[in-house]
Amino acid sequence: MKDLKKLRQKIDIGKYKKDKTILIHFFVHLFIFISTMILVMRSDFHLASYLLAIIVGNSMLVLSFAAHEISHGGRSSILTHIGWIGGIFTTSTNQAVAHNRIHHVHTNKLRDPDRRVLQSEVAHVGKWAKIFSYLVPSHHYPKMTSIYGYAFLIFSYHNNLFWQTVFNSKEIYDLRLSKKEKIKSGIEYFSNLFVYGAFWSLSDFSFEGFIFIGLSYFVVAWLSGFYIITNHLNCGLLEEDMDTFENTLKTTVSLKVPKWIDFMHLHFSHHVEHHLFPGACHKLFPELRVLLLKECKDYKLLSWPSAIKLILERPIFQIDNQTLADWNAKNPRSVAYKVH
Repeated sequence: MKDLKKLRQKIDIGKYKKDKTILIHFFVHLFIFISTMILVMRSDFHLASYLLAIIVGNSMLVLSFAAHEISHGGRSSILTHIGWIGGIFTTSTNQAVAHNRIHHVHTNKLRDPDRRVLQSEVAHVGKWAKIFSYLVPSHHYPKMTSIYGYAFLIFSYHNNLFWQTVFNSKEIYDLRLSKKEKIKSGIEYFSNLFVYGAFWSLSDFSFEGFIFIGLSYFVVAWLSGFYIITNHLNCGLLEEDMDTFENTLKTTVSLKVPKWIDFMHLHFSHHVEHHLFPGACHKLFPELRVLLLKECKDYKLLSWPSAIKLILERPIFQIDNQTLADWNAKNPRSVAYKVH
């Protein structure tokens, strides 16, 4: 805690408070997303057309990252809703509750919807839990699941948040929304589907148009999964009575990525930095990283390949706070690792 207090004294968190570049990123990528989608849907489909799904998917990703920052700043709910359209199956209301209210307060605790699933939570389905081996990136089928596993995690996570909340499952993904919040979330969810239905209609509901939309979603889900799976899943769990802010350095990982990607993706790789100062502008984070490297020995900074390698050489489920294992509780592995 002393390290963090010293950190707050050495950095001016209000330095970029009035910075509006997030809105430039937002509207540039909103234009790219809409114009490219319309162009593709109203043109004859060729092989090159499907490659544009990478551009559309990346812009959808940047929109969601911008919406994420805007929501932490307590700004326009209209912009945050538009920004989360790229997620298709998520909503700005769900994200505000799951991420801002729960995840940041209970990071890597049992109440955190972003944590690993416990082995005890799937034990009741017996051998059926083995199906996760074919869906989630882990040591079982690392090459195969790396192709689609990151996208699957995002798809299943967002839909679990929505449907478990709708049906009051009382499980980890049930956000316990009020009736008013549920209605709002439902409107947002189906308005996202309506927007993509409108895009699809421009191609006269062609099969090619449907495939392009599916590929665009796959790109944004895969890219966001690539980030999100490395943020916390390489860390252990905390007890509920442990202070989350004080233990941020134990529960969160930052990534080293090329500078041009970092700029385009609003420094989302600086995840420890974001958890320390969630309301701060993304432009503050590189400066904060320099300080963390000097002042905090527990700061976890991994290259993207190293972080993914850890995910792919480990079991899926959490047995206890510091141990991972397979669906049948076999092959236990410690969460601990060396930071290079």
